[in-house]
Amino acid sequence: MQKKRLILIILCLSLVFGCSIKNDNSDTNSSEKIELNKRLEGLIRVWGFLKYYHNKVATGDIDWDEVLLNAVPAVKKAENFDNFNKEIEKVIEKAGKPDISNSGSNKNSKSKSDESFFDWMDDTSLFKSDIINELKSVKNSDKASSNHYVGYDSLGVPLFRNEKVYPLITFPNENMRLLSLARFWNIINYYYPYKEGMTQDWEDVLTEFIPRIMSVSSEMDYHLTMLEFVVHINDGHGFFSSTVAGSLFGLYRAPFELGYVENKTVVIQVFPDVMIPSDAIKVGDIITRCHGTDTDTYRNNIRKYVLGSNDACIERNINRYLNCDNSDHMDLKIIRDGQEFDVSVNTIRTSDFNQQVHEADSHKIRWEILPGNIGYVNMGMLEIADADMVMQQLMNTKAIIFDVRNYPRGAVYKICSYLLPEPVAFAKTLVPDAPNPGMLYLYSPMEMATEK
Repeated sequence: MQKKRLILIILCLSLVFGCSIKNDNSDTNSSEKIELNKRLEGLIRVWGFLKYYHNKVATGDIDWDEVLLNAVPAVKKAENFDNFNKEIEKVIEKAGKPDISNSGSNKNSKSKSDESFFDWMDDTSLFKSDIINELKSVKNSDKASSNHYVGYDSLGVPLFRNEKVYPLITFPNENMRLLSLARFWNIINYYYPYKEGMTQDWEDVLTEFIPRIMSVSSEMDYHLTMLEFVVHINDGHGFFSSTVAGSLFGLYRAPFELGYVENKTVVIQVFPDVMIPSDAIKVGDIITRCHGTDTDTYRNNIRKYVLGSNDACIERNINRYLNCDNSDHMDLKIIRDGQEFDVSVNTIRTSDFNQQVHEADSHKIRWEILPGNIGYVNMGMLEIADADMVMQQLMNTKAIIFDVRNYPRGAVYKICSYLLPEPVAFAKTLVPDAPNPGMLYLYSPMEMATEK
C-alpha cells in the first residue's frame, strides 16, 4: 500500500507542475531558434573536422569545397534546431560512412590526445545527440594513412598543396568568402602549434569574423578584412598578399629605409643614386608626417593590418609601409638638426627599390677586425661558405662580436661548430601529429654540433 501511495504522489506532482521525467542528455526543443552566426560556426567546425578526420574525405575524391558551398545557403535558411541539424546531417552523409574496421586504431600517434579540443562536439544547444554520436564515431574511426589536403616535409611541417584553385576573383560572393574563411580557420585550428601565443582565442576569432566577412561591401573591404583576419595568428611568417590590399599602402617606394628608434620614425638608409633631389632625405632624419597625417597616427591606423609575433617585429613591418605611395612622389614633414620642415621626394618601382637594397647589402662588411683586436661578424651578410674562412681569421682575436640584428643566412650552425666543446640542444619544436589533427608532439631537440 505504501509503494502504491508513493507512485500516486509522483504522478500527481508531475501533473501539477506540468513536468515529465526525461533524460538529462535529451535534445534541445526542435523549434528553438539558433542565431545565424552560431549555425555558421557549427557548419564550419563540422566541415573542417570531417576534412581532416574522415578517412573517406581524406582521399580527395569528394569535392569538399562544393559541400560547404552548397551547405551555406541551406544553413542560412535553417533557423531552428531541428532544421539546422538536418542540414548538418546532409554534410555528414556527403562524407559517407567512415571505415571503422579497426576502430580507434592510431598506431603511429606520437601525441597524447586532448579530449578538451573536441568539447565543441558536445554542445547540445547546437547539435542533436545523433549528430554528436556520428561526429565522435568519425573521431574514433581509423585515420587514413595519408590526407589529400595535407602533406608533410622531412621535419613534420604540414604542407597544404592540394587546395582547389579558383579563377581569380578579387571580390567573390558571400559563400565563397565564407569558404576562404573556413579553409584558413581550420588549417590554423588543426595544424598551427602556437595558438596559445595568440592575443585572442582562435575560436573567438571565428565568431568575430563570420559576420564581418559576410557584410563586406567592396573589393577593398574584403581584402582588408581577410588581411586583418590573418594578422590574428600573431606570426610574422603569415602572409596575405594581393594587389588590391597592396594598393591601400602604395605600390611604389620612396628611396630610403626606416627604423623605429625611441618611438620615432627615423631614416636609417638612403639611396641617393635614385633619389630626386639626391639630398632630399638624409640618414637620421625623423619623419613626423606622411600620407597626409602625423606619423604616429598613421602607424596606429595600419597596425591592425600588419603581421608580427611581437611589438618590435610589428613596428619593423610598419616601417616598410610608411615609405610606400601610389603617387610618383611623397610629401613629408621631417626634423633634421632640430629644425622641422616639409620635403617632397620621388618614388620608384618596388622592383627598383629592392635592387637598391640588394646593391647596398653587397657592399656591407661581412666581417672585420676592429681596433683592439676585436673580431666583428655581420651574421645577416655572412654566407655558409664564408664560415671556415672567417673563423680562421678571427680565432686569435681577444673577442668576437656576432651581430644578429638581422636575419642570419644559415652560417650560424657552422660558426657554432667552432665555439662549442660538445653538442648543445638549442630548440625544441612542437610539430602537428599527423594521425591526430589538432594534437601536437615535441620533435627531437635541434642541436648545434661541434667541429670534429
